[in-house]
Amino acid sequence: MLSGLSAMMMTLLVATDVDAKERLQRLFDQYARIQTLHFEADYRSTFYFSADHQKLEQPTVIARTSSYWMVDGGLYRGRTETAPYDEFPGSIYEFGFNGSIYQFLDGPASIFNFGRANEIARNPASLENPIFTPVSFLSKDVDGCRACVLTLPDILNAQSQSAVLSAVKVISAPGDAELVIELPGGILLERPFTFQLHFAAVPDYLPSRIVWMTASGPFKTTDIEYQRFELESGEMYWPKKVHGLGTPGKDVSEELMLETRLVEINKTLPEGIFDIDFFSATSVWNYDTKSFVKQGPKSLDHQLTDTSGEGVLNQAVTLWDANRQDEAVSEYLKVAVPDGRPWATGGLAYSAAELSKQSANDEEKNYRETMAMLRTIKQITRKVLALAKEHKASGDTKVAEACYAAAMECGRLLDRPGTLTKLDGQAILEKTREEQAGQ
Repeated sequence: MLSGLSAMMMTLLVATDVDAKERLQRLFDQYARIQTLHFEADYRSTFYFSADHQKLEQPTVIARTSSYWMVDGGLYRGRTETAPYDEFPGSIYEFGFNGSIYQFLDGPASIFNFGRANEIARNPASLENPIFTPVSFLSKDVDGCRACVLTLPDILNAQSQSAVLSAVKVISAPGDAELVIELPGGILLERPFTFQLHFAAVPDYLPSRIVWMTASGPFKTTDIEYQRFELESGEMYWPKKVHGLGTPGKDVSEELMLETRLVEINKTLPEGIFDIDFFSATSVWNYDTKSFVKQGPKSLDHQLTDTSGEGVLNQAVTLWDANRQDEAVSEYLKVAVPDGRPWATGGLAYSAAELSKQSANDEEKNYRETMAMLRTIKQITRKVLALAKEHKASGDTKVAEACYAAAMECGRLLDRPGTLTKLDGQAILEKTREEQAGQ
């Protein structure tokens, strides 16, 4: 039987536990009131590099700006711009989801990636979303899912919320000046951790500090200052400033200063804001088909389902002409392994009759392009047959056979009645048979 003092202490503990869950629920409820969001923020990251963690060397300071848009249906778009520092030029990255397609614009590489797999939107260069900082304990950014983007539907997921509420563990003592709770974490940078949330802000459901705690102590701490917004649906509180300290790697520590300079909630967003402008990119990569596609006035949905994109041999030629011979060979080998893409497009796929129906200018242009591509294809084929011979001599018959199979298939595809490529196809078939026979 509990003594009077023990019973009173148990009552206080239970009450504190209930209070913690109520605060988290009120925090979740605030996010449920978001219909649209747009913010802009300034970031200043200072990295300290030290061999012994005692004497800090000259820090590296990186200044960035970020813009972010989202709606309650799960659509989002982020943009990160980094100012030049040291010997590194400035850079721009954009990532997002328009409701059906994930997108990532790699500014420095001038490549736009798109597809239906959410891995595309993982962007290590993306910055912390300050509006989501209070619920960073829901973050999916852990080992095995690095740079995974947290979205509003993730926050509002009833199952996730229930799991968090059932796992609340109060670690502050009754009567302490601030409530401190512990929540399950994960493994980040091979370090198992839990979250510790400190509640000392006003209103009292807002976490003022979030700590990523390991067995050896914290490896990341975030302090949050809030600002009040008055909306038709009532008041809201969102971060104004975020100050973070952490150790993102061995002998590296980081200090992050973040401040929002524009926050717009539940206002009408510009039409098409979730479609990233990909015409500025030099190359467009279809993540689903694992191939580059031609740019043009097409929607992303059209690009994704378009089967008239670059053929396998076209892409091999493009890579070879760009002096990326190993990649060109890898692409060439896919000719013998259908993956849903056409084997070739343009002049390589035209018959002589089809060419003759074109205008004089188009016919001459396609003829010249076809002849140029044929020259490159024959160079790639020689390289592939040389690799086959090399692997055959070393006893690696599996790779050798794959090379021969690709060359034979290439020859058959070119050796089609009525095409400009027929004779070249026959020559490739004959040469491959000779090599395969060891002559």
